Amino acid sequence: MKRVLIGALLSALALTGCSVSVARGNERLANTDGCKGYVGVTVDDGPTTDTWVLLKTLQEHHDTATFFNVGAKAKAFPDTVRSEASVGQVANHTYSHPFLDQLTDDQVFKELLGTNQIIASLTGTAPVLFRPPFDRVNTSTEGIVHSLGMTTVLWNVDSGDYAGKGIVRSFAALKAGDIILIHDGIERTRTELPEALDQLKAHKLCTGKIVASTTPHFAWHTQKFGDITFNAAVVPTPAKG
Repeated sequence: MKRVLIGALLSALALTGCSVSVARGNERLANTDGCKGYVGVTVDDGPTTDTWVLLKTLQEHHDTATFFNVGAKAKAFPDTVRSEASVGQVANHTYSHPFLDQLTDDQVFKELLGTNQIIASLTGTAPVLFRPPFDRVNTSTEGIVHSLGMTTVLWNVDSGDYAGKGIVRSFAALKAGDIILIHDGIERTRTELPEALDQLKAHKLCTGKIVASTTPHFAWHTQKFGDITFNAAVVPTPAKG
């Protein structure tokens, strides 16, 4: 499902419906007490009818995540998107989850812009983070991403939940600065998320906010393209309110 990003262009192109009741106000979403570092939890392919379970778990643990939403699903579950924005970041994962490198530039632009418009209409803020489906992107797509004011964000830890793997072991191995990939709509991921977040606390790690960075973040190494990187970092999540 998740394969190698086409080209080493990301290392060359630096940044120049179910709803859930979510606490608002002065609550600090990321518990920073005793944190020795921050990790980014990213959730792909939502929202779904079960996203509220992930949101409830994150809220109960005072944690946050970045939700890379598919535009068509965001349109179908507007209340869920609003709840995601209260718990974490809502980001762009295209409108229909296509192979972007097989589309024309005009089609790519519509996939990204349409999703941004939907999310902005629901949350009041257009996404600043983007993740290409299947990691498939090309130079012209990256140009469109940047023209819309977004940064492409990959990950350096793949939980493998889409292949039936549990997520607890991957969370237990996280280090400060890591960005992990999990998916919405997978029952085992929903079930194991509480224990996975407890693993972070045991290692004095906190979930944080993903932001654009001029320092490349290593994703993975490939034989063909060498090191794949992206320009993002994880920082403490500011308190709401």
